[in-house]
Amino acid sequence: MYDTINIYGDNMASWIDEELEQIENRRKEIMEEKDMRPFFKLKVGENLIEISKEKPRDNPRFAGRKIFRIKNLEDGQEYDLSVSVNSNLYREILRQLKNGKTKLRIVRVGLGKNDTRYTVLSE
Repeated sequence: MYDTINIYGDNMASWIDEELEQIENRRKEIMEEKDMRPFFKLKVGENLIEISKEKPRDNPRFAGRKIFRIKNLEDGQEYDLSVSVNSNLYREILRQLKNGKTKLRIVRVGLGKNDTRYTVLSE
């Protein structure tokens, strides 16, 4: 097996743990400063979410995308959901919101760019 590498008197594993913890803490601080949440990835199958009634904001990293603040009804956590303004998903979400529906069931079928489809239903 490999010998443990020592850095500054500590073993490598504990140094890596400390470094990873610092990176994660910095990431959380930056996200809090910018009022961001982790991004939500719609999984294949049913996704139960509640969309915030606040207006979606522009995605600063990707033109043509909006960010909705959502609550995942399966784990109760808040996330950001980035959606292309040119997609059917964006239009369907807007239609549901216009009708006062914030709790949505989004069904994803497919994995790739060419075969992924979404169905949006109100809860």
